[in-house]
Amino acid sequence: MIAHVRFQNDLSARIRMIGRDFFEMWPTFIADAIFLARVLHDWPDAEAIAILKKAYVVLSDSSLSRIYVLEN
Repeated sequence: MIAHVRFQNDLSARIRMIGRDFFEMWPTFIADAIFLARVLHDWPDAEAIAILKKAYVVLSDSSLSRIYVLEN
C-alpha cells in the first residue's frame, strides 16, 4: 500500500468482478480495463486469443483502455 496515493472517487462503484464461461456471450457493458488473472495459461493459443478478443470487444473507445494479464 502506498500511503501518499489518494483517489478522488470511491473505486468500488467502478469495479465489477464477473465470473463466467469465457466463450459464451459476455454481458453488455463498457469497460475502461479488463483484468485477467491466471486464465490464459490454461488454454491453447487459439482459445487464449479468442478470450482476448472477447475482452477487447467490451473495452471503451478511450485510448487509455487496457487489458491486463496476470500469469504465473
